[in-house]
Amino acid sequence: MYENKRSAVIDFRIVTRVDGAEEVTEYSGDASCVETEGGFYTSFEEKIPGAEEKVQTLLKAEEILALAGENRWKLTLTRRGPIQTKMVFMTGEVTHCPYRTPAGVLLFDIDTQSTSFSQDYNGAAASAAYRVLQGGEEISRAEFLLQITYVAQA
Repeated sequence: MYENKRSAVIDFRIVTRVDGAEEVTEYSGDASCVETEGGFYTSFEEKIPGAEEKVQTLLKAEEILALAGENRWKLTLTRRGPIQTKMVFMTGEVTHCPYRTPAGVLLFDIDTQSTSFSQDYNGAAASAAYRVLQGGEEISRAEFLLQITYVAQA
């Protein structure tokens, strides 16, 4: 089984738009990456506004063969800790997303407009643009960009 592990530094940026207002959340820090036959994984600790403890975040990128013979990316963002969620992003798909917080559970749907993933010798990048729906109504539009830079091994 193929497996390639690397240390990295990440820059994670989320832009959320609600009623014309824009909120930007940014995080930078150390990460670990693993590439396998089944996909690409990166994990890092993230400081989320409103949460006292850091959240363990895992991003999985996997290439999916589409019906037209072209490949597209499925990105899964899982958070564990005081905030718990599993967000699945696939272009043109709506996925269910329970979002557990210390104050209770919120139920959302994610309507993904686009996803991308790229990787080269120096690192990788993943992004998604999406709408957040609650009860079928749009409550926000958002996008995230995760830039991964591999750390040279000594």
